[in-house]
Amino acid sequence: MSRKTTCIGAVLVMLVLVAAMQGNARGADTFSHKWWRVGFDTPITFSEPIKLGLDAAALVNPPESGPGQGRLEITLAAVPKDLQESMGNNEKEILAFVKGTFLGTTNSPESNAERSFLGRTCKGDVQKTNLPKPGELEIYLVPLANGDKVAVGLTRDLNTPAEDSRRVLDMVARTFKEIPEQ
Repeated sequence: MSRKTTCIGAVLVMLVLVAAMQGNARGADTFSHKWWRVGFDTPITFSEPIKLGLDAAALVNPPESGPGQGRLEITLAAVPKDLQESMGNNEKEILAFVKGTFLGTTNSPESNAERSFLGRTCKGDVQKTNLPKPGELEIYLVPLANGDKVAVGLTRDLNTPAEDSRRVLDMVARTFKEIPEQ
């Protein structure tokens, strides 16, 4: 092997090692978020909660995007006990209300999913969305200790890889916690 080939090989190996170390350093970062009575972490940055109405907020990535304009958007909606009771404690009806009121969709889910939040298995919906742009929504209704619930949804722009959405929602579910009322 010539000296030139050896140098090129050594430089390539160093570049690969540097890139791998940067990837690991970025992967170690987490970003903490709080809204209402819940908190969670994400592996990428999101905006501060943006109020969507009386009992809902959105966190958007990239953070400088407005609601409905980001690559990824976490939507949170409070579902107090009295609201649940007014809907006959019917989770499908509650999710339909949240989706119609805060997410602009009345479409039926295309599939169902399950995730663990707060040590409980929660059933959720997965579906395509069209407003304000084409995307995919995954949403869950998470029970809290006092009987209230919170809807947790993640919408991804269809130009964003599904893996990015999965990675964010995995961390949100794994780190999800209740914050005592103040």
